[in-house]
Amino acid sequence: CSAALATLDVIDSEALVKRAKTAGAAFKKKLDGLVEKYEHVQEVRGIGLMLGIVLDTDAKPIVDQMSEIGLLTLATAGNVIRILPPLNAKDIEFEEAFEIIDECLAEMHGMDVDDEDVETEVEAAEDAIPAEASSEEEVVLSDDH
Repeated sequence: CSAALATLDVIDSEALVKRAKTAGAAFKKKLDGLVEKYEHVQEVRGIGLMLGIVLDTDAKPIVDQMSEIGLLTLATAGNVIRILPPLNAKDIEFEEAFEIIDECLAEMHGMDVDDEDVETEVEAAEDAIPAEASSEEEVVLSDDH
């Protein structure tokens, strides 16, 4: 019980619920740009930090490739790349994750991430991730903990 209460205290004191909502929305917005860039990316869906990139092909090979580079994702439903970053992920980690995803999708499509069109899209989405939530911001948790 004390471990659970300590966990809830960290979630509250670090404003992780608010962070998940704002960072998740911003990361999804940035990932949404991949739909326009890559023909095999059908949509990006999810809420908060539970996100999925829907492909029109098998997701397992690209998930394996991302894992080799250092980004752990899951292939679900055969064609969905599931992304579940931790609640306390930092902005730089979202940037690194996006770069790995973009790099792997570019390779899958026979493109170079240094291609001008791809680079322009990435630059347009650079400011999508908001500043980290302040630990002083209040997060309302249920009293049922």
